[in-house]
Amino acid sequence: GPRRPDRPTVLVTFDDGYRDNTTHARDILDRLGVRAVFFVCTRLLGRRSPRPREDHLTYEECDGLAREGHLIGA
Repeated sequence: GPRRPDRPTVLVTFDDGYRDNTTHARDILDRLGVRAVFFVCTRLLGRRSPRPREDHLTYEECDGLAREGHLIGA
């Protein structure tokens, strides 16, 4: 049958590639030793908005997240 994890597990995801997902969550994730999946809208990568809360991640920021062990999905 299916293999069960040895301990409780959770999948942490962030949707739409907003930059503030990393500015608010990255330190917390690092402190807890948790890796997440950041889903991005590829056509919006690097897009800046008049409202800073709606800025999108850049290619470089996605690369940095991936180097830290997070997954990038689209």
